[in-house]
Amino acid sequence: SQLRVYPQPLHRSGETNLFLEVPGVSNQALNVVLTDMQGRIVLQQTVQQGTMPLAIELPASAPAGIYLLQVFESEQLLGTTKVVLSD
Repeated sequence: SQLRVYPQPLHRSGETNLFLEVPGVSNQALNVVLTDMQGRIVLQQTVQQGTMPLAIELPASAPAGIYLLQVFESEQLLGTTKVVLSD
């Protein structure tokens, strides 16, 4: 399934919410994992699937850079997308 994440890039000085749309999934909880390019987990969160888009609040401590966002339903990887965080 095709993940849609916006805004891109996300500016740290403004809105700290990243919005995620995951089409075609059932009403299950989704596990969202954000990692930096070294593979360190920056955010791990379970969000209840429901109204799209899902809002994911990024930690204020996350430095500007490129991150990978993975979305799982149960143990199944639904998709991976790049997230750009800028100052």
